[in-house]
Amino acid sequence: MKKILLSISVFMLFRMDAQTPVIVKNITAGAASSSFQELKPFSNHLIFSVNDGVNGYELWISDGTTLGTKMVLDVNPAVGVNGFGGFRYGDNNVAFFIGNDGVTGNELWKSDGTAAGTVLVKDINSGLNSGSGAYESMVKLGSQYIFTANEPLTGDELYVTDGTAANTSILKNINPGSNSSYPNELLVFGNQVIFRASTDLTGRELWITDGTTVGTFELKDIYTGTSNGGPTYFTVLNGEVFFQAATNAEGYELWKTDGTSVGTILLKDIDTGLNNSTPSNFTNFGNKLLFQARTASNGNELWITDGSTSGTTIVKDIEPGTGSSSPLSQKALLNNKIYFSASTSTTGSELWETDGTTLGTKLMLDINTGVNGSYPSNLIVANGFLYFTADDGTNGTEVFKTDGTAAGTIMLAQISPSTGSSYANLLTLVGNTIYLTANDGTVGTELWKIELPATGIINELPELGIRLYPNPTKSNAFKLQFDALQAERATITVTSISGQIVYEEKLDNLPFLKQITLPKAAPGCYFVKVATDNGSVTKRLIVE
Repeated sequence: MKKILLSISVFMLFRMDAQTPVIVKNITAGAASSSFQELKPFSNHLIFSVNDGVNGYELWISDGTTLGTKMVLDVNPAVGVNGFGGFRYGDNNVAFFIGNDGVTGNELWKSDGTAAGTVLVKDINSGLNSGSGAYESMVKLGSQYIFTANEPLTGDELYVTDGTAANTSILKNINPGSNSSYPNELLVFGNQVIFRASTDLTGRELWITDGTTVGTFELKDIYTGTSNGGPTYFTVLNGEVFFQAATNAEGYELWKTDGTSVGTILLKDIDTGLNNSTPSNFTNFGNKLLFQARTASNGNELWITDGSTSGTTIVKDIEPGTGSSSPLSQKALLNNKIYFSASTSTTGSELWETDGTTLGTKLMLDINTGVNGSYPSNLIVANGFLYFTADDGTNGTEVFKTDGTAAGTIMLAQISPSTGSSYANLLTLVGNTIYLTANDGTVGTELWKIELPATGIINELPELGIRLYPNPTKSNAFKLQFDALQAERATITVTSISGQIVYEEKLDNLPFLKQITLPKAAPGCYFVKVATDNGSVTKRLIVE
């Protein structure tokens, strides 16, 4: 019998339990689904909007328990009428939202998570069911909150509040008179706010405010005259704001500003001439920005910039030729890499990774093998892992987890084994809990959670001790050769990408060579795990 000669040389973090999704509460009784709009972290709670089939969309809160999941306030007490119209701003202390109590119309409300602390801030557009809208998302600037609201005399303009009625007022009537300036895309930039707004004289252009009337002004008329420069997708990097804008000479291209008119410049005409590269999906990556841009020769592909013209280059033509991979609509940062969705004609929309270089930009895993794509969405990072939803082509849309490697990518659970898809959605991290909406096929779409336990440590065997071949295999058969791995016993487990065990065998006397045949294994990706008393190693296997 062989002696255990294995030395443990690699350690890794892992979760000590299965992280199985569990339902928090069946909000709409029976098999009918609740209808969710938004989930937001709020202190150590989840605050959200849901229609329970009786009260319409209202404001709810949850501490992760059934009893602690409840409506904060029935803002509009009429049966089946919505009292909630969307979040505008939230932090650990206050959530601003659009509320309609059936009297004032859509106005600005705030909540501290309690019924008593959920109140109308101000009836800005006074009168019965008039409503100011307060359409644009808020930003916090110092002790003030900047937002957009509407009054008949001024139209949609820029407003300011400290959360009290007395100190809620118009900041500036940017487009004088009753015509609206429609300020939107507010972004905090140092001690100022960058945004875009329209006037009859200059069109939709770049504006800035310090929270005062005098300090609110047009930064630059990018497309001179009454035409729209249309600045959009504002993103801060290294003390500058990057965005997309247009002129009559370049079309929609990459611009940047340092907050001054002179420092607002075209960074690069990516698709030269009047063609539009329409840069978008800006993603901070260290001291650089990743983004999507289009050229006539490459389509919509992955680009990067360090803020200089020469440092603005294409990273990779993921879908070669004039086709588009349309990257970065979904993305997250994990272990100094950006994981993102991208689409090719051979894989469909799948999960990719990049370190900002051409060689380091690659398909992480073809979860739904073939051309259909798994459409990875809802990407969030928690405790060193990436969680997301995807459709593997067999189990429908479920929750997946990855450590950034193909071998470390698994489906956490099939929430809806009966219907073929739980349509898991709206993944939201609150502390050590991931909340989501899902349908298990029994109670309809409801609120679920995934608890993330404390981190533990296990031993991981050196991969050099095991060889797996042929890989890929065309016959459902492969061999495991144990070169340096010497142990008395081991368990071999083969799982599909969805986590289903397709083969398992315990060996009391570990041979030098072990042949394994997978019964009725469909083509795809599988994971072969060899576990001994001292640790384990997992290898990826492709069945063609």
